[in-house]
Amino acid sequence: MRGGAATAKQFTYLRYNAQLSQAGLAQIKLADIDPSHVQQLDSVAYMPELRRVGEALGQQVTETHFPKAFDC
Repeated sequence: MRGGAATAKQFTYLRYNAQLSQAGLAQIKLADIDPSHVQQLDSVAYMPELRRVGEALGQQVTETHFPKAFDC
């Protein structure tokens, strides 16, 4: 059967909300970043800083955030 009710869930969506304040950035050891630079998430001018934030936050993701794998 394809696409019906018997289809197993094939993905998980998780959203991580970063605290892009001075205190939030300091908590992830990025106090040198100006919060106004990264609060506008689509700012091309500050992509290196946005990347640093993403990398720092990515370190907090663990397997426990995801449901147990299913048998295929």
